[in-house]
Amino acid sequence: MHLKRIEISGFKSFAQKTTLEFEKEISAIVGPNGSGKSNVADAVRWAIGEQSAKALRVKKSENLIFSSHTAGAGKASVSLYFDNHDHALPVDFDEIVISRRLYKNGDTQYFINESKVRLLDILEMLSRVGINPKSYCVVSQGMADAILRASAEERRGIFEDAAGVKPYKIKRNEALRKLELTEENLSRASDLLAEIKPRLAFLRRQALKAEKIVVVKKELDEGLKKWYAFTLNRFSDQKKTITENLDGKDSILKKAQDELNSLIKKMDEIKASSGNLDDRQENLRNDLENVQIKIDECIKNLAIYETRLKIEEEREERPSIEAVAISIDYIKGKIADIYSAISAVAELIKKSKDGKPAVETDIENIEAKTRELLSDIASGKAPVDKNRIRQRAEEKAKAVEALSGEIARIKNIFNELNSEKENIRHNINKEVSGDRVRRGEFFALQGEINRAESAVYKMRNEKQIIIIEETKINTRFEDLINEIKTEMGETFLIEVKKVFPEAINEYELKEKIEKLKREYIQIGGIDPMVINECKETNERYNFLAKESGDLEQAIGDLRKVIARLDEKIDAQFNSIFKKINFEFNKYFRLIFGGGGASLELFEIVPRESEENADAIANLGDEEKKSKKKEKGINVKVSIPGKKVKDLETLSGGERSLTSSAILFAIIASNPPPFIVLDEIDAALDENNSQKIALILSELGNISQFIVITHNRAIMRQAKTIYGVSMTDESISKIISVKIDEVK
Repeated sequence: MHLKRIEISGFKSFAQKTTLEFEKEISAIVGPNGSGKSNVADAVRWAIGEQSAKALRVKKSENLIFSSHTAGAGKASVSLYFDNHDHALPVDFDEIVISRRLYKNGDTQYFINESKVRLLDILEMLSRVGINPKSYCVVSQGMADAILRASAEERRGIFEDAAGVKPYKIKRNEALRKLELTEENLSRASDLLAEIKPRLAFLRRQALKAEKIVVVKKELDEGLKKWYAFTLNRFSDQKKTITENLDGKDSILKKAQDELNSLIKKMDEIKASSGNLDDRQENLRNDLENVQIKIDECIKNLAIYETRLKIEEEREERPSIEAVAISIDYIKGKIADIYSAISAVAELIKKSKDGKPAVETDIENIEAKTRELLSDIASGKAPVDKNRIRQRAEEKAKAVEALSGEIARIKNIFNELNSEKENIRHNINKEVSGDRVRRGEFFALQGEINRAESAVYKMRNEKQIIIIEETKINTRFEDLINEIKTEMGETFLIEVKKVFPEAINEYELKEKIEKLKREYIQIGGIDPMVINECKETNERYNFLAKESGDLEQAIGDLRKVIARLDEKIDAQFNSIFKKINFEFNKYFRLIFGGGGASLELFEIVPRESEENADAIANLGDEEKKSKKKEKGINVKVSIPGKKVKDLETLSGGERSLTSSAILFAIIASNPPPFIVLDEIDAALDENNSQKIALILSELGNISQFIVITHNRAIMRQAKTIYGVSMTDESISKIISVKIDEVK
């Protein structure tokens, strides 16, 4: 790889596009002082990424753009063309063009083969072949002497660049930066883990409770479903059996009634043949029938109230969820409305034999009022009475007392009606006996009618008992349905109806339900969202734990990378340093005609101070190791016929020759693809210049040289010479000469 040509346009004194083509060996650029020949070296340095205006010999970057009193180029542009047939640069191009452009507004652009790139891309690519703005591929006036003027620690950096370990140093610094960042991230992750851990432990405990309460609630609901399903099914079976018994009694009663009607018909025929019966006897029978209707109604009402009384007394024995405490005044008002409606229905029954449609309408009104009351309670519209729990026992006692009083009242009416009935029957018998002479012929028939009436009465009583039992079952069934709706909700009732009823041990199931209810209350209210929060917190904890593990592994990997880079840097530096040391002694002896020179690598001991101690204490482990490994380089020389204590005792010429010897040693040990030398021979006499020219001729076999010089001895070694002159408009002009063509 070598530099084929340079194209300069608008850069410093090169106003017009100027092209310089170079041979693989030595090319020379000559011209009078002030002609702008050193601007070629500045152009190369600027194109490979130099950012320092001072290094480019201007006050600010805008001064790099050509400007005169008459015209200005508007931009500065430099392109370097590299022959890459050997693919020293890792790209699939035989020719690489690196360009840099600067505009008057301060914008800078970088290109590789006319593709816009970043400065970092150029620096990274060129560093692979040892080219960078700080390396010795472009050596300006006084730069060679900088090696001698530099401190021992700075000199170490110069030789590291010369040894080609700069890319590894960049990678090492990047690895150190990543290590520091990773350690900070690990510290933050550890702090977060420490912060989350106690919260996660609490959430886990709460989540276990929440999960347990879900299980308990599920078991409680399942138990209640079994209990309610079993009880509802039992009531349904009882209702079915009663319905079958009632149908049987209706059939028997119909037969008895038909027989009685037949006897009455015969009696009517006898009456017709023997004359009309006494109106008073007929009225007595009508009265008897009316009394019987009232007795039947009393029996029905008595069954209803006795059933409700028993339900009220047994209510606490059934398993249930704790009821909502509702205002007693609100309930009393609603129940008073319902009782008024019931009384109205009872009165309507008493007054009318055929009052069924009206009764059904009133019953529907009662049911509507009841549903309204239950809906208000379920939806929360009913006012809540905080003293309801205390008052429930009192209300129950009052309800039992009221029902007992109503039952006693109905029994009194029932007894009075039976007495009235017996009186009417007695009067009828009396009337019949009094009319024995007149109606003696149908006494026998009357006896049969009496027996038939007794049979009908007996069947009616048996039927009434069944009706009472049916009423009790229906009332219990309806109350249980309402209880489920009120305490568990409509949806729960639907689920209960879907449960297949099975045989249960009532005592064991009741005990289990009560136990689950106590356990449910003991666990207390747990926010169900705590399970999700616990899951999310646990996921975050696991993520941070995994990230911490990954960060720890990354830290270990970075430390290994740094260690490998340190080994590689040390190995390559030591190898190149030995070569440079050898070549330095060789070129020094060649230039000075004897004597000797060497480079001494030593460990730099930091100055002990409180400030240094604090600074070192704040460094990371890797940086501390790096500080411990810092080394410097001393230059020792021995000139024939002169005792040299240190470099400060050297003359200007001796310093220049010593610097040249170091420079040539660096080039010989790790040759870059090209070297631009800007008047490094300015301070040398003719004899020493010839020595330098011979060395350049020798080194021209391993690297390409572009030498800006006034020295004729060096010009003789060049294959191509460019002459630079300055016009009246302060524009540099180029004239080229190829020595082979001249010969």
